[in-house]
Amino acid sequence: MTALRGLGLADQRVLTLCVIEGLSEREAAAALGVAPGTVKSRLHRAKARLHQRYTATAEPLGGAL
Repeated sequence: MTALRGLGLADQRVLTLCVIEGLSEREAAAALGVAPGTVKSRLHRAKARLHQRYTATAEPLGGAL
C-alpha cells in the first residue's frame, strides 16, 4: 500500500495497530506508551492523511473509452 508508506512513522504505527491489527485505542496506547486520548487524536489525523494521499494518487473512475 503505497499511500500508507508515504505517511510518517507515527501515523503508520497507529494505523497498523488499530486498523490492521485490530487493537483498541486503549491497547494501542499501552503498546505505544501514550495516553488513549493521544491514540484517538493520532488515529483521526492519520486516517485523514491516508485518505488525502489515497485520493490524490488514485486514478479517476470512468476514464475515456
